[in-house]
Amino acid sequence: MTDAVQISAQAVNELRSRTGAGLMACKNALVEAAGNAEKAIDILRAKGEASAAKKADRDAKEGLVASYVTADGKAGALVQVSCETDFVAKTPDFASFVKGIAQHVVENHPESVEALNAQVYKPTGATIKDSLTTMVAKLGEHMQVKAYALSKGDLIEQYIHLGGKVGVLLHLTTNIAQKPEVKALARDICMHIAASAPLSVGREEIPADVVAKEKEIAAEQAKGKPAAAIEKIIAGKLEKFYAQSCLLEQPFVKNPDVTVRVLVDQTAKQAGGTVTVVSFKRFQVGA
Repeated sequence: MTDAVQISAQAVNELRSRTGAGLMACKNALVEAAGNAEKAIDILRAKGEASAAKKADRDAKEGLVASYVTADGKAGALVQVSCETDFVAKTPDFASFVKGIAQHVVENHPESVEALNAQVYKPTGATIKDSLTTMVAKLGEHMQVKAYALSKGDLIEQYIHLGGKVGVLLHLTTNIAQKPEVKALARDICMHIAASAPLSVGREEIPADVVAKEKEIAAEQAKGKPAAAIEKIIAGKLEKFYAQSCLLEQPFVKNPDVTVRVLVDQTAKQAGGTVTVVSFKRFQVGA
């Protein structure tokens, strides 16, 4: 395409104001439309540029979390895509798209959200970003891929709660992945994570600044007591914090008499093998 028609900066700015599309997109559309603003708007709409750009500054606080795990249970992904309303989040087109991106992540293992957006999405033949732009034009809301997680290992399990409002991806290392009781354990742990929202697998993964803050709060609460008592109070408060925040130390939601760690050890022993919780990801819409 050549600039046979001279397009003024004023015309470009006016079109941008009317559509919300980018400057170059507006200029290119005007060139293609031989300077006709109405035709340029149609061109931008056909490409999804106008509606997508116009909505890009809106809050996208709703959305869906979707997952995909391979048939052998050795790889899986969790994806969160945001939109503006729960109405759009519940549409079949949006749900199918989010689920499709989860499968895409497993098959193409992007290194970042930016890299994911630049990858070609098989069902559309366009990039994830451009496919999302088309979806914005179709459904009329601002959308974006907010986050994703990818795990590979002996046993990957997933759980989607509340119709896609909360999602969990779990990675276990085990030599008895095919045992029914181990698969049931993985499912139960996913459900526990969805309900209890732990910060980490174990206490060693809690960031030092978070621990320091908890100590500071405990010390403030114990102010005025003898030094020896303060140390014990801080230690006790920290233990309570770890029990609330670390997956392995949390009381299991289905049986609070045992911790998740005890549950894992008991199941592994009964099944005649080893099971270790390696990692997890938990996404929540609106969080």
